[in-house]
Amino acid sequence: MALALGTLTKLTPGIMYFPMVACIEGWRARVRFTLVTAIVWAAANLPFALANFDNWIQLFVGYSGPNHQLQNTWISMAISTTGLGDIIGTGANNGHILSIGGFLFLMLYALTTKRTPLEKILMTWYAWYGVVYLFDPQMMIQLFPIVVLTPAFNLFFYRLADVLNAFVIMFYFIGSSHPELPQYLTDQLTPYGLTNIEAAIRQLIFLAAYFVCFNPKLQTVLKNFSNSLGSALMRPAGSSTGSKGSRGVKSSSTASRKV
Repeated sequence: MALALGTLTKLTPGIMYFPMVACIEGWRARVRFTLVTAIVWAAANLPFALANFDNWIQLFVGYSGPNHQLQNTWISMAISTTGLGDIIGTGANNGHILSIGGFLFLMLYALTTKRTPLEKILMTWYAWYGVVYLFDPQMMIQLFPIVVLTPAFNLFFYRLADVLNAFVIMFYFIGSSHPELPQYLTDQLTPYGLTNIEAAIRQLIFLAAYFVCFNPKLQTVLKNFSNSLGSALMRPAGSSTGSKGSRGVKSSSTASRKV
């Protein structure tokens, strides 16, 4: 029932259906879960669909229809770089294929791992937001409870994504107040424009969470790497030279004793 109520006005929470069903033991229980979800969803939506179907369907497909452009995503950068078309025209369709195909692959992989049911659900969410072809700034609000339920999510990177999201919002509207600025600063759809670059980095942070937050070994490797890198950056510039020089003095003194 909770899943049905969550998808009353937006289908996105429905992606939890797949890991939830996969974690239920027995096909009878899975069928019963599916039927209860479908019946509750239909019973709640049917009166509104019958009253005004055209407006009701907009809740799920959007007012621009199912053919959305590629926006605020690294997908548009990949499509533009590979020459697969315009991000609003034919390239948008190719971007949808890349996005949905990538999500299905990542979700199926998550379902085959030996994770807890909650971890599989969270991985499915990160897979969705990490490759979705339309990652608007308000989606950060949807991601907040998912990040809270992921203890291994690095707070610094979440705050970095939050700051980038603020810049995305700011540059969304800067074109109307400062039309004299160049296009790469004011156009949200330009794949390598400032707004989309900030949005792409923000999205890739959550895609990385899919691979890192549920892999303790990878977390250890990255932690050791960051510690080593930090130590190297904090080391005085002349320390390595001085140590080499001292070894040289020690070698010369040893040679003199031998003589």
